[in-house]
Amino acid sequence: NPNMVVAFAGNKVDLEEKRQIKEE
Repeated sequence: NPNMVVAFAGNKVDLEEKRQIKEE
């Protein structure tokens, strides 16, 4: 299901951004 792949990738990016904000 392509939609699940997009949602998973988007969630991964969101987690990366939150981690960077937390480190600053």
